[in-house]
Amino acid sequence: MRLPNYVSGQWNEGTGPGETLIDPVTGDELANISSQGVNLEAALAFARTQGAPALRQLTYAQRAELLAKIADTLTANRDEYFRLSLLNLGANQADASFDVDGAIYTIKYYAKIGRALAEGKMLKEGAQIPLSKSNVFVGQHFLMPAKGVAVLIPPGVSAKKLRLHCFLAFRSW
Repeated sequence: MRLPNYVSGQWNEGTGPGETLIDPVTGDELANISSQGVNLEAALAFARTQGAPALRQLTYAQRAELLAKIADTLTANRDEYFRLSLLNLGANQADASFDVDGAIYTIKYYAKIGRALAEGKMLKEGAQIPLSKSNVFVGQHFLMPAKGVAVLIPPGVSAKKLRLHCFLAFRSW
């Protein structure tokens, strides 16, 4: 099975031989994946011009709802993700549970926090700061969504584990 990449709003197979995901216990081929030929400049441009602006239009509650739907999809497919974690990583039951259940728990937790933030699009941070002796003028810090794109790879995540996460994401669609 050749896994495509979801980039710029569409599925594309990478070019070149890619990398084969192997069951470390049996040596069986699970899938093949390649990001060669993926236009990263176009992907970042898409994220900046379409993805990020669309996210910034959502309230915290709307974002929380999207996270909750992702968690529901992951939960509905938990057994398959667990099986894939065991196959692809050669993980034991505890490690597979840590990866799969930990990811689901984290997304559900972020959804819970987002719901608590309600319908806003910015957060008040800290107390008002007096800017005059009589407090006629005060300052207030607000946290607002930053513009830009972030590519995040958690520390300690091996290339193999990162490929599994991509594999699992593909299987969710």
